[in-house]
Amino acid sequence: MLKLSKKVEYAIIAIKSIYDQSCTESVSAKVISDEKELSFELLAKVLQKLVKAGIIVSSQGIKGGYRLNHSPNSITLLMIIDAVEKNISLTNCLNKSPENAVCSHQNNCCIKNPITKIQTEIESYFNKTTIDKL
Repeated sequence: MLKLSKKVEYAIIAIKSIYDQSCTESVSAKVISDEKELSFELLAKVLQKLVKAGIIVSSQGIKGGYRLNHSPNSITLLMIIDAVEKNISLTNCLNKSPENAVCSHQNNCCIKNPITKIQTEIESYFNKTTIDKL
């Protein structure tokens, strides 16, 4: 079954927390960690990936923390997933990594095309779902 990783869950929770609180000021990793009862260490790593992807920005200092770098209606779940987990796919043969491109069953595979359609639909749904809709 399709399951989002803990890193993706943390990323979505963090972005949603930043969105919910960012009207007034930046939100620290510690505040998110404490309020949502998340591992601070894993959350910090996830937030770094989101900053690197340009989804959020960070600032230092007393009033430092994290803020959205885009409007909430332009940040999609797919953007968040791609920032945290590269090459997420339903099957190994759909994984975009070169090492997964070759499958011992590719000559007589009867599921690649239907699974590809499902993968496309899932990605489309994630791409249409924005933070402001959560």
